Amino acid sequence: MKTGLGELHGRRSTSEKAERTPGASQGTSGAQPRSSTAASAHPQLARRVASGQQEGSAAHRPRTQAIARAPVKAEPLRTTGEGASASSSQPKAAKTSRINAALIAQALSMMADNPLHSAREVIRDIGRATLGDHIGKGGICRKPELLQTMPDYEDHKPSILASLRRLHQTEQADWLEKGMPGSGKRPLPDGGTADPPAAKKARASRQPIHPEQIFQAMSDRLASGRNLHGKNMEKWSNPEKWQQEKLATRLAKHEDYPLWRDRIEPLARRLGLIGAQENLPPGSARETFDAAKLVAALRLISQRTEAKASQRLDAPCLREALHDGVGVKKGLLYNWISAEGVLRKPPKSIEGLPGYEQHGPEIRELLTALGQQEFVAALDSGAPGLSPISARKVAKVLEMMCATSPRTQSEIAQQQELPLTTLTQYVRKDGLNIDRLQRLADYGAHAGAIRAWAQRLGWKDQAAALPEPAGPSLPPATTGSSRMEAALFLKQAPGYLDNVERVARMLRDAPATAIQAAADAQGAPRRIVRALLDERGRVRDLSGIGQLLSGVDGAASARIAGLLARLSARLDPPPDAGPPQDSRVKMLRQKVGGTAPDRILLVDRHTRDPGQGAPDRLGSIYRQNSALVHPPRSYAQDRHAQPLRWLSTLLRQQFPETDSEIQCYYDAGSGSIIVSSNETGFNTTLRTFLAGEGMQALLAQSPPPAPIDNTQRALRHEAKLLARLDPASDPHPTPVSDEIFAAIAEQRFAVPDSNYQKDSRAVHLHAERRIADHLRDELDTPLDHTMLAGTMRPCGTCADELEVSPSTHRGPFWMSKSSRAYVEGQSDIHRQMRANIGSSITQARNGRLTFNHDTDSDSDG
Repeated sequence: MKTGLGELHGRRSTSEKAERTPGASQGTSGAQPRSSTAASAHPQLARRVASGQQEGSAAHRPRTQAIARAPVKAEPLRTTGEGASASSSQPKAAKTSRINAALIAQALSMMADNPLHSAREVIRDIGRATLGDHIGKGGICRKPELLQTMPDYEDHKPSILASLRRLHQTEQADWLEKGMPGSGKRPLPDGGTADPPAAKKARASRQPIHPEQIFQAMSDRLASGRNLHGKNMEKWSNPEKWQQEKLATRLAKHEDYPLWRDRIEPLARRLGLIGAQENLPPGSARETFDAAKLVAALRLISQRTEAKASQRLDAPCLREALHDGVGVKKGLLYNWISAEGVLRKPPKSIEGLPGYEQHGPEIRELLTALGQQEFVAALDSGAPGLSPISARKVAKVLEMMCATSPRTQSEIAQQQELPLTTLTQYVRKDGLNIDRLQRLADYGAHAGAIRAWAQRLGWKDQAAALPEPAGPSLPPATTGSSRMEAALFLKQAPGYLDNVERVARMLRDAPATAIQAAADAQGAPRRIVRALLDERGRVRDLSGIGQLLSGVDGAASARIAGLLARLSARLDPPPDAGPPQDSRVKMLRQKVGGTAPDRILLVDRHTRDPGQGAPDRLGSIYRQNSALVHPPRSYAQDRHAQPLRWLSTLLRQQFPETDSEIQCYYDAGSGSIIVSSNETGFNTTLRTFLAGEGMQALLAQSPPPAPIDNTQRALRHEAKLLARLDPASDPHPTPVSDEIFAAIAEQRFAVPDSNYQKDSRAVHLHAERRIADHLRDELDTPLDHTMLAGTMRPCGTCADELEVSPSTHRGPFWMSKSSRAYVEGQSDIHRQMRANIGSSITQARNGRLTFNHDTDSDSDG
């Protein structure tokens, strides 16, 4: 009998819910652990879950829960101004009411909080169709002169101006801030006005100009003697316009101006824009609000409240204005908080403030003391389980945006476990917020990856403007505090080996190229490039790297030496590189036909090949290589591999439409099972299946009735896995296999989400290599090949890349672009030949020879 899905979902006890801690029930796979009570709907699952809970160590349980949690979509929190409707379900009659400044302020604030919400969507949410007459695309105010005459305009002016600036409607905000009288005309960027027919053109000219564009326009003007960049750029090289429109002041307001000031200044002198002894103004970037300033404001408000309550009216905290005490502009402060401590932004905006992760606890404490318990509750529950933003996640987001099948930012935010409003403060559809991005704690470690993905997205100006992280200098007179940690280097460097190789070739082909420029061009972090290469593209020796890294112990030295050997073999293969002359094995290339890739077999050098097209060619080859044919065997020595193999087969059977293999890996540190296929898209499907009702229903099935036809691999694996979810039915339990069964029963799964590309095309990287990358990047742990099992044994390429032991059986070398991705030539094949390791094949229970699955088991286990 099969257990109903309703029973599986509906039996979560109150005590079990209380035991789960917020934020510790979601993870990379998007799967939630099944509750012990829910599992009781199926006896085997109940016993296996209980067994796992008793035997699982407390040390790794929190990480297990963190890996197994699923993204949560938080409902958007909307603010309402005075006279504003809080819901779109308001009676229709109310929609015809007069538009006021409160409604406009509310709409602009909602657009600024989430730039992906269009004006049309915000107007629909508020429920005032006539708002469209006042607010246009991008937050432009269509009737600024009418807005100024609204009775409540002054009350909401600070909020409106702040929102306009956040929406990059700076010129209009400046125009409104000057309080210019209404003239029936709309503001232009230069402070003038335009009749309505010209408004569209005016808005088009309002697009922000990056300092790099100005630098390029000036350079071309000096080189050619004329403007080459269109009418809108002409004024930036015109001395008269430079003075009339105060372009130097406007330029200084750009957030990237400090990066370009020294390069633009000499050009401005040559063009006569400034005097020979005159300098461009210093940067005047707009002041921003952050969590530290909010804490300062809340502290001061709390002190002022206590002073007033105790009649200490001469207290120092009451002698100056609140904004002066905090040290920020009045309009900026009151855009976020009132003098009484009432926040004017929704919880999501507060959570998105820079530094909120650090100051969040004190913010909640101060708000509670000021009587803002409801707001604090919204902060605590608004986005349960969501992770703080980091530069690593920004790089991952950009990589996902580059995918051949790109997802929406909402989907990306959910997959990366980020609030959408937080993500859009760093990454928008049209570019990056560099000012916020460079403040992230791990920016230095991921700046190179962010730059590379930004270039891939076509954001070349922003990629060039990304500030450089501090890194080790050459020659290595590096201080200990600025050197890169060896552990961090070893975690990151293998993933960039392909990029570093291209950097080295670039430096060798063009010796005049700066190493920094080459690293940037190839998307490699500068610190990793500098550690591995010298200025001429030569690979450093181990002692040279040791001076650039800190924390290099014996184990780290061994791993670094292996990395150097691999890089050197790619760049400078030894003269004798190639097929060894004395190997006991030789290469046989077999054309499979159709769209299937060729495969290279390593077999005994005396093997006679009957030739392409000969009947039973494969059988003939392997009858001469009986040592490479693996019939059913006992798994008595590695019982823990069996449930992983069975799980891989069972999952593979759920998706007969795909040809991808599936591999499973048990990570003891996190108590989770890493599952991967060869395809990023299929991994997304797996992640959804493993997290949802599909996997629950699969595990809740009763085993197929005995007797089982043991020649049917899929049926045999299904029967054994489902039966042994009950610990009592396992004839050969081991501590590790018990942990694996418990992880399966509790659905503690993770699925890698990396999107691999080469030459702008998707790469179907083999599952084993995806799992190894996931372990390195997400869990900071190396792959233990004894904990890996799947539907197929590793191919020759994967065995070489994962550096498995020589005794590990491996299949042929598949000569497809995806299988050979990031591999130089045939060096891996030659290494296996030098080690005299042949290509194994499986003899199934029905006697058939196949590469399509790993060795069968004839043991009762």
